[in-house]
Amino acid sequence: MKRQKALSLLQLLIEVVITLFVAGIVVPGLLRSDVATKEALAGGSLHPINVAGVVLSYTNQNVEFAILGA
Repeated sequence: MKRQKALSLLQLLIEVVITLFVAGIVVPGLLRSDVATKEALAGGSLHPINVAGVVLSYTNQNVEFAILGA
């Protein structure tokens, strides 16, 4: 019996098809997770901006009252 040392063309084709099928399932999931990560980071960045706005508003009110009171 002759021992096969290399992959046949059919075996290679089947492996390529399976690899492309798995990649077709995995890649969209990775892209969605990337978008979700960016949305979470953007939401986290908005919190300090909101806090800074509240602090600025409070500070401006105090300055305004100090000017009016003087």
